[in-house]
Amino acid sequence: MLIERNKIYCMDCLEGMKQIEDKSIDLILTDPPYGVDKEGIANDKTLWAYELNYKRVLKNSGVLIIFTSTKYLKKVLNLINLPYKWQFIWYCSNNMIAGGMGFAKYTSALIFSEGNIFRNAQDCREYPAGTNELKNINHPTPKPTKIIRYLLEKYSEEDELVLDPFMGSGTTAVACKQLNRNFIGFEINQEYVDIANKRLAQETLQSKEWF
Repeated sequence: MLIERNKIYCMDCLEGMKQIEDKSIDLILTDPPYGVDKEGIANDKTLWAYELNYKRVLKNSGVLIIFTSTKYLKKVLNLINLPYKWQFIWYCSNNMIAGGMGFAKYTSALIFSEGNIFRNAQDCREYPAGTNELKNINHPTPKPTKIIRYLLEKYSEEDELVLDPFMGSGTTAVACKQLNRNFIGFEINQEYVDIANKRLAQETLQSKEWF
């Protein structure tokens, strides 16, 4: 199977990533499912999302950015076989995210790389919950395009190749298209693939709305 750029594949990412060449990806930016199996059944012991061999496909100078909740911070840090570099925070002042001991107003994006990846990047951006963008996406945990676009702008360059193994509703692909990045996406749920492709086809995609 030939994996093409700028396409979202409805398939298990564990199988899809086997088709990607070694050291060919500049940035992996993803938001894996937490505590669920491939059928979406809740199970806190299930961490199949982290079985992926990110290190094999990522360039030596490449970057892995992986969103996680406070509940899974320790597990992700222990399971990712790459040097930890930084933490980016999406601060959401009007939201309350359930954690192990209470409620948080932020979501973490952990940043890993084997290279020297110093960037003139901030470690926190605020964006509210309940916006029209998020309400209109039929997905349980969509991320704001502004947040994803900021990370893409800081940790990748135009024409580079970005991988999202858990594409969901397609926000990474939308942001890549806006910023002239190439992408490869995998999503096991056909409904979400259809949502993502619809978003990519919208005429308003090229809207320039920056922080």
